[in-house]
Amino acid sequence: MRDKSFSTTHADYFYGNIPITHNLDECEVVENYEKNTGKVTIETFANIDYMAIPGVLVRSHGVFAWGKSASVQ
Repeated sequence: MRDKSFSTTHADYFYGNIPITHNLDECEVVENYEKNTGKVTIETFANIDYMAIPGVLVRSHGVFAWGKSASVQ
């Protein structure tokens, strides 16, 4: 099966699927939420090139994206 782009923005910046983290459990939310959000992001990219896929969807939170700058070239 071939990957499909969801929109032109998706096609411009991502090839293939956009990674999605697993849900944080209640304890991870209550204690060190920011740190645990970072941990699930790192876990999600264990076998993914973070420079080829410059963003992640954090379940029940939103989007995190990265690159050389905030401006689009």
